[in-house]
Amino acid sequence: MPGPARRPGQPLSLQRAAAHSGLNARTLTRAFQRETGLSFIQWLRRLRLLASLDALAAGHSILNVALDLGYDSPSAFSAMFRRTLGSRPVPTSARPRPTASPTPTSQRACWRSSSDASAHTANATHDT
Repeated sequence: MPGPARRPGQPLSLQRAAAHSGLNARTLTRAFQRETGLSFIQWLRRLRLLASLDALAAGHSILNVALDLGYDSPSAFSAMFRRTLGSRPVPTSARPRPTASPTPTSQRACWRSSSDASAHTANATHDT
């Protein structure tokens, strides 16, 4: 079995990790708490969250990321992501990119002002 850091989406239980490491579950639980300050489950969730950030940054869809990391649905993944990080997951390719305006704002304002003035002048001419 490859290590969980290499395949964070694979189902992994405390008992399975303990058997893989040659420890009993209680010893592994204590070692995780002592070494990381986290329970095994908390550590596994963080590992998956970090893997999701990498996948989202690479442009993978939320559906693919959720299923690849072992979540039952994209909504379960999104809820965990939002609860942990305070925002919804968004693939990098879907994030809005700033666009450069073809004309600076000051020139657009002048253009509007001159066209508004022209329209006003044309209307004033028709009224007389």
